Parts: sequence; C-alpha cells; structure tokens
Amino acid sequence: MREEFNEVFQAIGWSDFAAIPEGGIILLTKEFLMKLRTDTRGDVMYIWFCLFNTDYELTLRQFSNLLDFSPQCTLSEDLAGFNSAKFWKELVGPDAPRKKSIAHIRHPTLRFLARWLTMVVFPRDDTRYVTVEDVRCLYAMWKKIKFATTLSMVRHWQGLAQSGHIISITSFVTRIAMGWEC
Repeated sequence: MREEFNEVFQAIGWSDFAAIPEGGIILLTKEFLMKLRTDTRGDVMYIWFCLFNTDYELTLRQFSNLLDFSPQCTLSEDLAGFNSAKFWKELVGPDAPRKKSIAHIRHPTLRFLARWLTMVVFPRDDTRYVTVEDVRCLYAMWKKIKFATTLSMVRHWQGLAQSGHIISITSFVTRIAMGWEC
C-alpha cells in the first residue's frame, strides 16, 4: 500500500510535500498565523506572513514551492472536468449519502488518502467527513493531475487561527521557515 501512496503522490507532484519530517514550533506558528493574509495585485496573488519578527511577501507560486509542491503543479483550483457532487458519487456509488463520510469511499487507497488529507493537509477536529477541498484533492489524485492545493491550505489555516487549533500545522510553518532561511 505504501508504494501505491508514493505512486499517487508522485503522479500529482506531491512527493516532497507529503514527507513531513519536521517537528513544529508552536510560537513560530502563532506568529505566522497572526499576519497570514492574501492579496491580489493585477493577476498575481501574494501571500503575506511574518516569521521571526520579519514580514514576508511571496507570490502564490513561491509559497507553493516553499511547501515543496512540484513547480509543475497547477495553482488553479479549477481542475478540468471536476464536479464535486459527480466525483463524490463516483467514489461512493449511486446511493451516496448526504453527509460525505470517509467511511463511504469504496476504494481503500483513496479512503486512506482522504483520512490523511483531513489530518495533515486540512486538519480539523472531526476527520470523519470530507469537504469540497478534500474531494478536489482526491480528484487530482485519481486523475493524476499535478495540482498544488496551496491557496485552499492558506484559507484553511486562516480559519485555524480563529478557532485556536494551530498546533496541527506547526510542521508546515517550520518547513516554511527552514525553506525561506528566516
């Protein structure tokens, strides 16, 4: 099964991103989230954040690269042919329940990857259910589309800052700090 996960991560450009050996630093994460925001100038999106009392401004592509997504990954959330409801029915069958529960996903690898997404990429308290963002990532994995979910992650992190559940992303913040050599 491990080989199958590696194959999926390689196919969508996540092989470096998916390996998370860094431990996290809670205070650094708090500082990062306090100023995390996005801004668009012209057709370029920027990510703003603060680490070690220094403000940073990166393009979405630069930030995606810091997270170790492949530079070949698309940053657009508009994946060709993606329809959340239609793909969900494909994952769980024609009798899809209203609540999108991971337990209903028929394919064991995708079921495990859905759980991984809810615990690592979009961490939250209730990991039983999937969101549209999770389904979008599963679609990219299923179709082997090189896709970086960077913007969705930033939006999710902004919500974590408000809810107080920041501990779950300390490894990503430490990775950003190490990659940017702050």
